[in-house]
Amino acid sequence: MNKKWYIGLLMMAVVVIGCKKMTNNKLTGRWHYYYLSINDTGKTQYWTFNDPDQLIRIISRYDTVMCDTGTWKIEKDFMSPTFIVVDGLDNNTNGTYQLLKLNKKFLTIQRTKSNAGATDGAFCLMEFKKE
Repeated sequence: MNKKWYIGLLMMAVVVIGCKKMTNNKLTGRWHYYYLSINDTGKTQYWTFNDPDQLIRIISRYDTVMCDTGTWKIEKDFMSPTFIVVDGLDNNTNGTYQLLKLNKKFLTIQRTKSNAGATDGAFCLMEFKKE
């Protein structure tokens, strides 16, 4: 009985580690963020997820360019949603994002916790297209 239990536990660990690695591979690269507000017309924003854990964000508007660097990591537990933790950018961007969609072309994330860990007022939906 114990041998079957250990084998089952080992298989679950392999699945979780494999899912994290696949997500990491799909996420790595440059993503074009699409603004959802009319107030942000004229802005262009790119996020580049580098391995290991480096996040570069470039925001340009007409003749102004802002570039900053932060970190990211994937949090995945067995039978739970995948989360991406972003840190080192700004207070409006840092936080924990639930991964809603990730494939070769599109990325959709939704912030569920702010940088301080609060859930009130943390909601932010972001949609990207792979460059």
